[in-house]
Formats: sequence, structure tokens, C-alpha cells
Amino acid sequence: MKLRSVILSTIVVVLIMAGIITGLSVSKQLDNERICTQLQIIVTDSAERQFVDKAELIRLLRTGGQYPVGKRLNTLSMDSIENIITAHPMVRKAECYPTAQNHIHVVLHQRVPLLKVVTESGNYFIDTDRLPMPVRESVRTNVLIVSGHVGERMAREEIADFAEWLRRNKYWREHIRTMRIVDNKHIYLSQQQGEPVILLGELSGYERKLRKLRTFMEKGINALPDKPTYKELDIRFKDQVIGR
Repeated sequence: MKLRSVILSTIVVVLIMAGIITGLSVSKQLDNERICTQLQIIVTDSAERQFVDKAELIRLLRTGGQYPVGKRLNTLSMDSIENIITAHPMVRKAECYPTAQNHIHVVLHQRVPLLKVVTESGNYFIDTDRLPMPVRESVRTNVLIVSGHVGERMAREEIADFAEWLRRNKYWREHIRTMRIVDNKHIYLSQQQGEPVILLGELSGYERKLRKLRTFMEKGINALPDKPTYKELDIRFKDQVIGR
């Protein structure tokens, strides 16, 4: 009786294991046959900027042979799809993954312009990662415009530092529009229309210089009953603001 019970238990265990193995085999076969039915491209910051055209990304995937819809999921390379998407000049990074609904999701982040460089040899943006970014029709943004004798290295380093500071400074962000570099000692900042040009001089010490200028404007010029007008305000020298 005891032997019979052991034999029955063994048979039950064998049947259960056989069922599990069969189920896993069927499940694996079904997974191998799963077909991608939809591609979803999610632009995380689309409410703030519209630099990326989803139709253009789809064309790139088709050209690169990586458009996923209609293909078996186990034949798709998430890395290859990501590489094609991130090669787009307006994309900062992208993440690609399949879903349980047989969809492929691409979540991407756009590049963010920090400043625009305008030179005789060509125009370009510097983004918040301090990398050159091409000028395109879709990129319409209000950033500092820099012209004159400016190289890419200077744009990515000293001027990018200034542009970052300007973006955080609410007062000067609303005033300063452009920077013109004649040479290292003659850098001009243009304000809103009708306001005087600022002769900054060298870029070093810009926080102190502009803090001094703001005090002069608020407690000096604006405090006078007959407000004087100037074409230029020279703030190159310590503890001085020279109006011309």
C-alpha cells in the first residue's frame, strides 16, 4: 500500500513537470511569433519645444531597415532603433523598449539650445551639453545671439558660462539680447530696442560689472526726474559707469 502511494505520487509529479515543460515550450513559441503592431514615439518635452518631426524619424527608421511594425519582436534590435533615433540632430537621447501589448515605445529627449553663434562662415547653436547644434527651421527659440570674432571653443566655454548665468538671472535675461565680440577687450551687449548698448570690455568679471550697472540704472538714472539718455554705457573700469 505504501509502495503504491509512492508510485502514484511519482506519477503525479511527472505529469505536472511534463505540463510545465509543455507550457513553457508553447509560451516560448508564442513569444517567438509575437508581431510588433504599433510604434509609439513619445517626445518628453514636446510642450516646451517642437524640434523633432515624428514623420522624419519614421522615415529614418525605414531607410535604416529598422522600422519595427509588422516584424517579429524577437528579431528587432532595440539598440539599432535607438542609434538611428539619436543620430537625428535634434535628439539628445532616446530609450526604446517592447511592451506586453506588442508595441515598441521610443521615449526621446530633445536637445536644448543655450546660445546661437552667427558668423561669416556660418551659424549654429550651442546646446546645454555645450555641443554644436545645427540651425534648422524647426528651431525657434529665444536665446543669446553671439556675433563677431568668436570661435567654437570660446562659444562652448566662456560664452556658454555667461549664457547659463544669463538664463538664470531674471533681470538681465529680460534685457540682454545679443553679444558682439570685436576682440577680447571689446565685447558689447545689446539690450532691448531703445536702451543703451553696454560695453562690457573683457568677459571676465561680468557678474560684478553687471551688478554695478544695475545699481547705477535703478538708483541713478531711473531715480532722476529728468531721465538722461545714453547710446552707450561703459562698465569696463572698476567702480565706474561711463555714459556716452
